[in-house]
Amino acid sequence: MEDKQQQDASLLRSTSQRHPLTYTGILPITKTNIEDVITSGYYEDKTIHAWRLLKKGIHTFLIRPRRFGKSLFIDTLDKICQGEAYAYLFQDCCIGKEKIKLNPENEKEQEKAYDWKQYPVIRLDFSKLSNETPDILKDSLKRALSRNATQYALSIETPTVKDAFENLCNALQSLGNGYEPKVVILIDAYDAPLVKLQWDDAKDSLYVQNQSIIKGFLEEVKACSKDCQIIFVTGVTKFSLSDLCSGANALDDISMDEAFADIVGYKEENISTIFKDRLDYAADKLTKKVTPQVPLPPFSLNHLESIKVLFYFCRNETTNSSKTLSSLSRSKSS
Repeated sequence: MEDKQQQDASLLRSTSQRHPLTYTGILPITKTNIEDVITSGYYEDKTIHAWRLLKKGIHTFLIRPRRFGKSLFIDTLDKICQGEAYAYLFQDCCIGKEKIKLNPENEKEQEKAYDWKQYPVIRLDFSKLSNETPDILKDSLKRALSRNATQYALSIETPTVKDAFENLCNALQSLGNGYEPKVVILIDAYDAPLVKLQWDDAKDSLYVQNQSIIKGFLEEVKACSKDCQIIFVTGVTKFSLSDLCSGANALDDISMDEAFADIVGYKEENISTIFKDRLDYAADKLTKKVTPQVPLPPFSLNHLESIKVLFYFCRNETTNSSKTLSSLSRSKSS
């Protein structure tokens, strides 16, 4: 009963002290910080996926091309794991206002609201690691683990990458101070130290040595899965998934799982709703750039097909779509 009263009091505090979010209306071009994207007003809610992954304790790989929103989803998970500190940010999202079933197919399961527990997080962005030599890659990885420890006012010994990781996990599991004992591990762009290297299958090549380091580290991550609430790894390739997605403590490759098809990115239906004001504005601007000789398609309700055609004829006006969006963003806000 006491625990129930404490939970109710915590929920009351978290909801009564929240203020409505202020939305900027600025297109979140290149943004990977979930706060920037949500407050832009152009966020497609993915929090139901984060919710289910976290509470079901699913350890996963996600492979998607670049610029699909993988880093944004990593940041979403990170912020949610910080508990009440960021609950206000998600107040208009599914995780902040709805009740769901973790297992929709279970008729007996009751819908529940998210509980905003606080988890210690190990967050690594492999695109920021130095990879000029195997030793440099190892040192860069150890420094990244040390930085994670520093965020929790911890100091760890790092004689090897394996020791650094194990020491950090052990320290976070006994962190206390309101944190859950299970750790959340978020690894973004796990294959980044390899994708820009020239492939070479010689045993002493930089590619093979760096691959061995990354594979060895991910094996350590996989081995500690029983102590983790969730392991979430992203990348653009599958160079070593065969080992990591099989056997005991396997990581689940959800890249082609229909249930997670829209875990990142926008669907076309999202474009026509979330960006409707921008589409209307873009259609008007692009139409004025087209000469009378250009046959225009009938304008549909959301203008998507028309803009595709119009943009084709205006392609010489800009160098890429990012510049077009940036220009529209500046013009609309001025």
